[in-house]
Amino acid sequence: MRWTRSALVCLAVSSLQARSPAEDVQPGGAERSWVHVVLEGGSVDDRLYARAALGLTPEGKLEAGSWPRALEALRLTDRFRQVSVRSEGEGTLRVTLEPWPPLRGWALVGDVPADVRSGIPWTLRKGQRLGERRCEAQREALENGFRALGYPDAKVTTERSADGTQIVFHAALGAPDLVRHVKIEGRPEPYRPEVLLAWSGLQPGRDRWTESLQREVLARIRKRFLKDRRWFGTATLERSQDGVVTLTVQPGPVVTLKGEGSGL
Repeated sequence: MRWTRSALVCLAVSSLQARSPAEDVQPGGAERSWVHVVLEGGSVDDRLYARAALGLTPEGKLEAGSWPRALEALRLTDRFRQVSVRSEGEGTLRVTLEPWPPLRGWALVGDVPADVRSGIPWTLRKGQRLGERRCEAQREALENGFRALGYPDAKVTTERSADGTQIVFHAALGAPDLVRHVKIEGRPEPYRPEVLLAWSGLQPGRDRWTESLQREVLARIRKRFLKDRRWFGTATLERSQDGVVTLTVQPGPVVTLKGEGSGL
């Protein structure tokens, strides 16, 4: 049997135990002060969601002292575009909900290369109620993703349609952080610099300087050292502000294993 979100929230609310008269008395003997909260606006599912976020009793009540925190918790759900509260006297509050509409689509606009587009992180899904906090989280994820892919000055801004169902992310990547030139240093013998450069796979003028590029280059050099039985060979990468990458290598000696004894 499959349960909808509305059914699950209903089940959670209905399963709360009714308060006994003793629960309305504070430890010092004074009676607790309660407010009755009336929810309106949105769908049934929205109101059930708000009821759970506010922490209302089955009767729709809430301890008066916890109301400010409960209201903040409701707004932090990021489900509602606006939450307005009106006092109706005699301990009753009327809360009007204006939920965000379901997201119908989104787009990325800007001069973004295909390999960069395929590597950016998306957390959106159609039908979700995307509030300002989640929209900002997606914007930051895109901006940080572009920077990790070699565009340190990337900026992303958002534009939401009037009805709130469509979002456009405008990307301005800026200049790529390219590898301009490669130098080989250290003690590369017996390998020639041009051979080491070929093994590294670095392409000056084309490769963007990223953490993933550094890992891949060092892994290629290390793999070659191991193939040549130079088990203690080392390699490091450094980059200057003007885009010059220095590959420092120490191949080390060839390691030969010898066995003695009966071979047992």
